Amino acid sequence: MDVATGQEIFRLKHEDGVSDIVFSPNGKYLATSSWDQTIKIWEVNSGKEIKKIKYAAQVNVVAFSPNGQYLVASSVTPGGALQTDDSVTNILEVSSGKEIARLDIEFGGVNKFSFSPDSKYVATVGQGGQVWELVSGKEVMRFKPEDMVLDIAFSPDGRYLATGSGDKTARIWEFTGSNILDETYGILFSQNGKYIARLEKDYTLSVWEKFSNQQIFTLKDIQGIRISSNDEYLATLEKDNTVKIWDITRGKEIFQMQHEDNIWDFLFSPNNQYLAIEGPKSFKIWEFNTRKKLLEQQNEGSYFNFEFSPDGNYLATINLATINKEIKIWKIPDGKEIRSIDYDYESSFDGWEYTSTFIKFSSDGEKLLSGTSESGEAVIWLVKNGKKVNHFKHNDQIKSATFIPNSNYVATTGADNTARIWNISTGAEIFRLKHDQPEVWDVKASPDGKYIATAGQDYTARVWEVTTGKEIIRLQHSSPVFTVNFSPDGKYLTTFSTDDITRVWLLKSEDLITEACTRLTRNLSLEEWQQYLPNEPYRKTCPNLPIHPSVLEKSNNN
Repeated sequence: MDVATGQEIFRLKHEDGVSDIVFSPNGKYLATSSWDQTIKIWEVNSGKEIKKIKYAAQVNVVAFSPNGQYLVASSVTPGGALQTDDSVTNILEVSSGKEIARLDIEFGGVNKFSFSPDSKYVATVGQGGQVWELVSGKEVMRFKPEDMVLDIAFSPDGRYLATGSGDKTARIWEFTGSNILDETYGILFSQNGKYIARLEKDYTLSVWEKFSNQQIFTLKDIQGIRISSNDEYLATLEKDNTVKIWDITRGKEIFQMQHEDNIWDFLFSPNNQYLAIEGPKSFKIWEFNTRKKLLEQQNEGSYFNFEFSPDGNYLATINLATINKEIKIWKIPDGKEIRSIDYDYESSFDGWEYTSTFIKFSSDGEKLLSGTSESGEAVIWLVKNGKKVNHFKHNDQIKSATFIPNSNYVATTGADNTARIWNISTGAEIFRLKHDQPEVWDVKASPDGKYIATAGQDYTARVWEVTTGKEIIRLQHSSPVFTVNFSPDGKYLTTFSTDDITRVWLLKSEDLITEACTRLTRNLSLEEWQQYLPNEPYRKTCPNLPIHPSVLEKSNNN
């Protein structure tokens, strides 16, 4: 229709009702979606149909990306007797009409799309809100069902998202995009950053040299992995409850240890001489160079835990299932008990199905940090005499605790929706850091002690600055987050959530370019630069990589 005259110029036909219509960003094309199970793309000047994309269901919503290269569409097959709709949301390449990604929409069908200005991300709104990487279809952000998102929009610079909700509020969210580097069932960085071990859901283990990105070897039917701190050994847990030690550089088996029961955990000592193996009924220490079993103790499941001292010469165990609840310190390799600490606590929050315990050495090996979830508190002890130094109490079950390196602080988390930072000497609470739902399951400190990371039931992992208590990073997940871990160099954070996915995140935006340059063989071509950075003068983004020939050719022609 001509806007000035109101005259109809073209009539564009479908076989059923037209559900949505949208112009391409350059105004040359028009996309229409219909209940006749098609999307059609038309040339505006001529009214000519130039592409027809068929679906298996009626198409309700369609939208162009800002760069005009992609279409996002949502189709729904109405439910029958069960009144359940089967919805599909996918991303199409305009030039070919081919599907390049399908979005795993959690909350039913989609009724609205919003794109980031750079066409890298798309936000969807149905019964809830999610944000996706456009080309890969990877989810990078999710709004919880209780947020009741009804509408969503990116800011013009792409730094913020605005949402309108059913609770009569509009909110503005900081959007950091996707800094997820990897997603798998399990992943482990070696202490010196030389190796990465990846465990897939089919229990296939692959070990990679990080800097060359070369795969060293693979193993099948692996249940768990550990890497020694000197990067020389790999320990694997297999389905038959066998733990094997491997030479990591050659992929050669050195030694194996059979355990009668299921194995819950296993750990190298920091001095790389011993391996501790814990099961539901017993706990063993092996010296793997001599193949000797140095210590064996009985335990009782979740009431038991253990930790090596930083020098690897001592072991601390906590066992709360015995009549005399106690912490013990053992000398290795002779396996002798050198100290026993009575741990008499009040069960303030018992009655839960699962009780957890923890015990940690300080980095100097002089203190122990212990706790049990049902007590709601963490306790500091002196190793040399077993004297209690201080305790730190939550308002509900305590979930985890850690010493913060290079400081006089510890951090704890609880079922009271908080993480807290405490002064060891005075017992004073320094900061109270809040999540949005009760369970905050894990806390870890960065190697330099500047940050702590927390994992929460509220679908987030968060990074906090220790000196200010300020939240500096929030990493949105598609399900509650169970554990967090910093890489040994502090550049990455791994998270494990209840959807059984381990994710690897780059914490600093400046590291993204460095990481990308390790995976590339050249700098951007002139065409690529103009596509992604049209308003910036061309420059080498990876100093150690060659300039693309297209840039040199243009320079010579000038």
